[in-house]
Amino acid sequence: MLNDLREAVRLGKKPLGVAPCGSGKGHLTKMLAHSAYLKGKSVAVVTVRRLLVFDLSKRFDDMGIPHSIQMAGVKDTG
Repeated sequence: MLNDLREAVRLGKKPLGVAPCGSGKGHLTKMLAHSAYLKGKSVAVVTVRRLLVFDLSKRFDDMGIPHSIQMAGVKDTG
């Protein structure tokens, strides 16, 4: 899935990755965001669960990926 998403972006598409719970979407998101960061690009990640926002934020922190959280009830982190 990672290679397919990267190829779609390379071709100028805006892919949407969908996979079941437990398939590693958080890890995949972290890897794609890290790759984009190293190239000086940015990504937007949207999720419907507050828990997932904080989980991804921690993953991004662990990889040294600068990011911000913009969510109701949470002070804009930058």
